[in-house]
Amino acid sequence: MTTHTLKSTRSDAHVRQEIQCAPPSWLTEYVGASCDSAHRLDDTEVHTVRGSAATLVTVVIPNARGASASRFAACVRDSYDVIRTKLSQGTHSRVVRMWNHLPGIHDQLDDGRQRYMAFNAGRHAAFTDWLGSSGPLAGMVPAATGVGHGGHDLVIHALAVSDESVAIENPSQVPSYRYSSRWGPLPPCFSRATLVRSAAPMLLVSGTAAVLGEESVCDADVAGQLRTTLENLRRVVLNASAQVRATRRSLGMTHLRVYAPDGVDQSRISEWARGSFDRLCGLEVVHATLCRPELLIEAEGVATLVNETGGTGGAGGEA
Repeated sequence: MTTHTLKSTRSDAHVRQEIQCAPPSWLTEYVGASCDSAHRLDDTEVHTVRGSAATLVTVVIPNARGASASRFAACVRDSYDVIRTKLSQGTHSRVVRMWNHLPGIHDQLDDGRQRYMAFNAGRHAAFTDWLGSSGPLAGMVPAATGVGHGGHDLVIHALAVSDESVAIENPSQVPSYRYSSRWGPLPPCFSRATLVRSAAPMLLVSGTAAVLGEESVCDADVAGQLRTTLENLRRVVLNASAQVRATRRSLGMTHLRVYAPDGVDQSRISEWARGSFDRLCGLEVVHATLCRPELLIEAEGVATLVNETGGTGGAGGEA
C-alpha cells in the first residue's frame, strides 16, 4: 500500500456520519492522548491516538456501501489487518475492545447475504489469520459492538492496551463465535466483555441486547427488551466480579452507551438507564440500526471497581 497525507474533504453528510460513528466519550480521558496522527493507505483512512494507558486506532473505508458481498468482506479483513499492523508498532498491542459501524447493515447484497453477514465473514477471516486458526477463538476475541448507520463508509475503532486481559462470557447467552448457521455462514466473533487486569480493573462490556441463548426475545416489546438487556448486563458484570479480588469492592457500571433505531423513545431509555445503574458517571443514547431488525435496544458500557454498600441491589443496584 502507498501512504499519503490525509486531507479532510468532509461534506455535511460526512460530518453527520462522524457524529453517529464516533467512539464513546469516555475513551478520550482513558486513552490520554500524547500522540495523534492521521494518514491514508490507498483508499483507507487511518487515525491513531496513542496515550500512556492505551492506543485507539480508527479505520475508515470510504464508500464501502457500494461494495459487493465479497468485496465488503475483504474490506473488513483488510481493515483488521491495518489495525493489527498499526498496533504492532507501539507498546499497546492487546486489542480489548472494538466498535464496528456498518453502512446499510441490512442491505441485501449480490450473493443473497445481508451486509452484516458479509461483515461477519470478513471479521472471522481476520481473526482466524490473527490467532492462527479458527480453534482458539474462544476466550481470545475482544469485546465488540456492531451497529449500522445511514452513511456510506465502514468505520472501525479498536482500543488496545498493554495490560493483561481476559474474555468474559454470559452463561445465559451462547458465545457469539458458536452461533448456529441460522445467523450466517460464519458467526460473529466477539466476547461479551473484556476484563482489563490493570491496577484499577476495568470491564469493557460489548453491545448487549435482548438475546437469550442465541435467540432474540420480547419482539416489539421495548419494556421487555429493556428488562432482558439489563439482566444480561448484570450477568456479565457479576461473572467478571467473581474474578476480581478486592476487599468490599465489586464491579459496577459507571459508563453506558445505548443504541436505538428510529421509533424508540430516547427519553424512556435515559430514564431506564438512570433508574437501573446507581453509579453512572456518563450516559450516551445514540441512533443506530441494530444487527437484528427485531431488536429495539442495544447497550454497552464500562464497569469499574466501586465500594460495596451492602445488599444485592435491585433495579437500582449494581449491574
